[in-house]
Amino acid sequence: MYLGALTRLDAAKFEQYEISNVASPGYRSRHNVKYWQGGAWRGFGCGAHSTVRERRWKNVAGTTEYVARVGRGQSVAIEEQHRDDAARIEEALFTGLRLTDGIDGRNFRERFGVDPWSRYGEALMPYLRDELIWRHAKRFGLTRRGMLLANEVLSVFV
Repeated sequence: MYLGALTRLDAAKFEQYEISNVASPGYRSRHNVKYWQGGAWRGFGCGAHSTVRERRWKNVAGTTEYVARVGRGQSVAIEEQHRDDAARIEEALFTGLRLTDGIDGRNFRERFGVDPWSRYGEALMPYLRDELIWRHAKRFGLTRRGMLLANEVLSVFV
């Protein structure tokens, strides 16, 4: 059903830009793409999530508690996480491969000091041979068929 739906969307001139998203050309959701590319964002209000560099947090969900904390001058952030470099690299690989554009190895190396293909290429080769991933120069990503088995491919990075 997934492949059939995408074939029909292709015929209707939509473009797939992420495992579960399509859009008219030039109208990708910048909000969603920011998540998949590891961008920073700040959420405001009850239950909002934020991520800035290695820090990630969630605001309290209840309106009463949220307003009370603001009134007392307290932080509304809860469930704060500090992600180390290894966690950020793993997450960037997981989320970057959700995009049909895949991962640009040069940008990845500049950002994290790691060449993902040098580190994981040998483990990824069976998926390349089975056409579950593609590779062009320094960029690689999931094929449509690979998106059906994304969890299996992504297990390489865990």
